[in-house]
Amino acid sequence: MPQSKKNQHSDLNSTFAILTDFQSNLSMFDLPDKIKKKFTKDFPDLNLKFVSDTDLYKYADNIIVYWGTKFKGDYFKKYKNLRWIHFGSVGVEKIEYKQIKNKKELFITNSKGINSSSMNELILLYLFDSSRHLIKNKTFFKSRKDYEFTFSASKDLNSSKILILGYGSVTRKLLPTLKTLNLKFDIMSNQKVTLKKINIYKYAKLEKIISNYDIIINNLPVNRVTKEIFDINIFKRLKNDSCIISCGRHGIFNLKSLYKFLYKNKDSFLYIDAPIFEQQIKSNELVKISKMKNVYLSPHIGGYFKTYWPKQYQIFSDNLKIFMKGQKLKNQVSFKKRNFL
Repeated sequence: MPQSKKNQHSDLNSTFAILTDFQSNLSMFDLPDKIKKKFTKDFPDLNLKFVSDTDLYKYADNIIVYWGTKFKGDYFKKYKNLRWIHFGSVGVEKIEYKQIKNKKELFITNSKGINSSSMNELILLYLFDSSRHLIKNKTFFKSRKDYEFTFSASKDLNSSKILILGYGSVTRKLLPTLKTLNLKFDIMSNQKVTLKKINIYKYAKLEKIISNYDIIINNLPVNRVTKEIFDINIFKRLKNDSCIISCGRHGIFNLKSLYKFLYKNKDSFLYIDAPIFEQQIKSNELVKISKMKNVYLSPHIGGYFKTYWPKQYQIFSDNLKIFMKGQKLKNQVSFKKRNFL
């Protein structure tokens, strides 16, 4: 990937266009009117175009910037003058390194860390519930007596061993809380990193060590290394009363094997944050899994919070000003490193 230099974009048309896919019935992926007005005020000479605009073809040669989460590979052919792609909370995994390795003038950035705190709130909710069983039992307890059986069947977090998958911004923000609670955990990541008093294992060790853990926390994206890394061989070695907390991409699981594991092991439990309604056609297995008694599914809410859009816009607009000056962009993505998450 290139390194920005001053005046590198001095040849830009002052009225170039920005393509965005932020149109959705989900507020996290729908650009609010307030933000649209702010963009027009902040950048009066620029054109903000949406992927559904019927006149988009008129702007094809003038589209220089993409901003969104649903980038498609054929955009490189449609918009040949594309120079900068900025991903919101997700989407980087949709681009393969081979697609961009020869594009010397292309910059790719993201809103790194924007939803780390909100993701951790959900992870911690599920982690605490793995001990307290309030969500897990899906039962309203009228008295302490009603809760006695649940209490006797529960485990203390301090006696559980946790494996965290991935060492991105979400995991980094999670670690201080786990340390404060004096919980026992290890990390699985291919990143070249050393942490004091914390074991970090490579993905190649997963099958060998997975039986040591009571709780698995998935914070991974999906790429060629992580796709279906949890296959039938891993589930065979997983403890039959394991708790899986998945707020990362569920594509790391072979869903048929996950279903079989949960069906066979009634004492196991899965907390998963996933867009179930969007997946109904593409993945019937996920729908089946969501209906199981030992599964709690939240509808892909981990990354969203009240001030999401002001922060999202701030990150993009700051970088846009930098881009227009031809200076080095913030949060540039190194695709050569993305296999070491």
